[in-house]
Amino acid sequence: MLFQHLGFVHCPIREHCPAFPNCMDALIERILSTKAHRPSSWNRNSQWLLSSDNNQLNLVLLGIDGLAEELANEIRAQCDEDEYEIDCQLYSLDYRIIDGDVSLPQNSFRTSDFLP
Repeated sequence: MLFQHLGFVHCPIREHCPAFPNCMDALIERILSTKAHRPSSWNRNSQWLLSSDNNQLNLVLLGIDGLAEELANEIRAQCDEDEYEIDCQLYSLDYRIIDGDVSLPQNSFRTSDFLP
């Protein structure tokens, strides 16, 4: 068991994850494949409905001391021109990086041009 854990730490892939099939990679892929279901209370407003032509994913990254920016850079390194493909579906990514206190107005999740 220790060797299995060390092997996963050295080369982390979802198939070797101790929590597989409930590891984060597998969970996120399943959520995205079902188009991120929204609560039924949001269905009254058409801006929340996901359709086949709406493949924009708005990511809110929270961090401190530059960690959110570092995470965004890692995500961008995995993507081609801020686009990510899962199951032959291409998603366009937009980022809202919040570094610090989220109660401050400049660190609001929503802005006039970004809606998570």
